Amino acid sequence: MNEEEKNEIIESLSISDTIGIENMKEIFTIDPFYDVNQYNESLQALINNNIKYEEFILMKTPFNFYLRLEDKRLPTMINYEMINRSRWNYIVTKVKPLVPKDILKLYRFNKSLNSMKDYVNNDAFSEALKSKRTIIFNYKNREQLLSLSKTYGKIYVLGKYVNNKYRLAMCFNPEIKNVIMPNELLLDIKEQKLGELELKINNTILKNKEKIIKYSMTPYFENGKFYPTSPYSPIKI
Repeated sequence: MNEEEKNEIIESLSISDTIGIENMKEIFTIDPFYDVNQYNESLQALINNNIKYEEFILMKTPFNFYLRLEDKRLPTMINYEMINRSRWNYIVTKVKPLVPKDILKLYRFNKSLNSMKDYVNNDAFSEALKSKRTIIFNYKNREQLLSLSKTYGKIYVLGKYVNNKYRLAMCFNPEIKNVIMPNELLLDIKEQKLGELELKINNTILKNKEKIIKYSMTPYFENGKFYPTSPYSPIKI
């Protein structure tokens, strides 16, 4: 795979910045019918035919991968299974690449869970997985994050959701709770398992009306400065 092909894959992946509950009927899996090689061949066929898609991962047995195609398309020449409401509550979005080197890291090689962490967690969620405490709060604006990061360390920006009702930020210093309004403090979680934090955000904060969108790199604030990704992340701040 050369650099041009990798860039084409990156450009083909994103449909939109949000996935709403109304789109549940558009999400399906082919995992019960085909192996991983056939799955990857199907994705390549989508790319070859200029059809954008998004991937999701079921965070419980059988850990299937799910797909959503642009324009509410469904497969017509292969077998597939639609997602049900129960499983909808347990899926997370697969990390999206920002640079060509991410393609290989995010390539699906087998159905084992050995590489699941790379698919599920980007830099922000990987740091949260190692942290003893993770705080999710609703921030007001950039100026607030610049100010808070001077005292409370690194703050990741997770994006805007539900028609900008939620502007989600992630911090690992629990003392930040002392200066955030109670109604803006959305989640306080201790040590966690893979995918647990994201599922809690999706279920308890966003009510599964949308799913957290993740790119391989996440913009953040620290020591009163803003650190964008390079190239610039589509995540809305």
